[in-house]
Amino acid sequence: MRLLALLLLLTGLRAADAPAALELKVMTFNLRYASTSMPHAWSVRRPVTKACLEQTAPDLIGTQEGLKAQLADLRADLPAYAMLGQGREGGEKGEYMAAPPTRPSPRVAS
Repeated sequence: MRLLALLLLLTGLRAADAPAALELKVMTFNLRYASTSMPHAWSVRRPVTKACLEQTAPDLIGTQEGLKAQLADLRADLPAYAMLGQGREGGEKGEYMAAPPTRPSPRVAS
């Protein structure tokens, strides 16, 4: 019984000395093609997309199917985010799989 109590005490001390865990909130988001056709036009989806990303506040977002203009809109709507990526046809051509990180480093989880 004493051995068990000693092991529990040592385990508890070791856990207390452990460094805080880092938390990285990652999200993938399909922007869908920048259509002008209702009811799924980008002009309708853009404010909803902005609100969703602001509410979830991910550290890193991987976008899909975004065109250059859509990503420019998101950069304007969400200035805390930077963008890394290119069009699948090279450079600024075609749909992007962009990864815009917002924070330089992960948060420490409490």
